Amino acid sequence: MNRTRRARRIARHVRLAASHERALAHDLRKIFARAGRAAAAHVAAGQDHLAVAVVAGFEPAIAKALRARLRTAAMASAQLVLEELTGEKAFGVVFEQTGAPALEQKLLSLFDVAERAVVDWLSHHAAEMVQRVSQSLKRLIRGSLKRGKEANEPPRVLARRMRDETGGEIGQRRALVIARTETHTASQVGSEAAANATGLALDKEWGATEDARTRPDHHDADGQTVDKDADFVVGGERCKFPGDASLSAKQRANCRCVTLWVPRIPK
Repeated sequence: MNRTRRARRIARHVRLAASHERALAHDLRKIFARAGRAAAAHVAAGQDHLAVAVVAGFEPAIAKALRARLRTAAMASAQLVLEELTGEKAFGVVFEQTGAPALEQKLLSLFDVAERAVVDWLSHHAAEMVQRVSQSLKRLIRGSLKRGKEANEPPRVLARRMRDETGGEIGQRRALVIARTETHTASQVGSEAAANATGLALDKEWGATEDARTRPDHHDADGQTVDKDADFVVGGERCKFPGDASLSAKQRANCRCVTLWVPRIPK
């Protein structure tokens, strides 16, 4: 794959993930604002000890948003990977030359296999994702309480601060980082599910966006190629794909790198 084609492929994946990231960020912002208002009501009533506890009541809404948005993001990425791989010469070992209808039917079958893998991933990891979002929201509320107390604000002023911060710029930024990070992970899960569904002999390559926002460790990992079942090593950490939840926040948050699948062409 030449450099220009490679850069375009990476950009397609980044744009696709970003489109789904915005939808999840919108959902999370609304949840953060509602939770902030509920917490602020307790603060205004002098019940500071109940402010953080309200977050538990919003966990079902968080779970619903994550499941819906991340499944959609993962399957969009899976579809893109299948479309890319069908253009590779190695796909001749999977598809017989029986015409477009047979090819389309095979693609639908592979899509179904990938979707089952994505659903399985969600069922195993949804609870931990909900907890990551829940803990982030709790930290946001605790931060408002701490700043208000340090400023000696009376209950009603502190409550207003909490509403403004959770529903305003601070909460919106937090929701965007969470949405970007979790959507990116889901997209890469979908990518891996699609690649595995093909049954092809594949290598995988770390693809970094070539701009100033890419962190040095990810720039260094760009082009690293391993067997599809092996781990990448980025910044001294091992992972199955960019955005892998096993990575530290330093290597995972706001990542835009993607997995590029490279068929092994028989000689």
